[in-house]
Amino acid sequence: YGGTGPKGWDCSGLTMKAWKAARVELRHSAGKQYRLGKKISKSRLRNGDLVFFYPGIRHVALYAGHGKVIHAPHPGKKVTYIKMKYMPYMGARRPG
Repeated sequence: YGGTGPKGWDCSGLTMKAWKAARVELRHSAGKQYRLGKKISKSRLRNGDLVFFYPGIRHVALYAGHGKVIHAPHPGKKVTYIKMKYMPYMGARRPG
């Protein structure tokens, strides 16, 4: 937890770094990132949108198209692509 890469990432560290490449600053917390940007419906997701999971907003990932996200799952696991349906969807935001 708390990883901001490149040797280790946590979920919000990964999204923070990805959006920094687009010159958008994000806070290092899924809950704080959930309060930023524009709320986006699931049907209007675009690549790079922040997608949030689990009640209490405990996880964030980057939308990667076709119902998939890229995310840092948990300590000891590599960043990976998975189907969004594998985690309980709580909402999405578009920073910037």
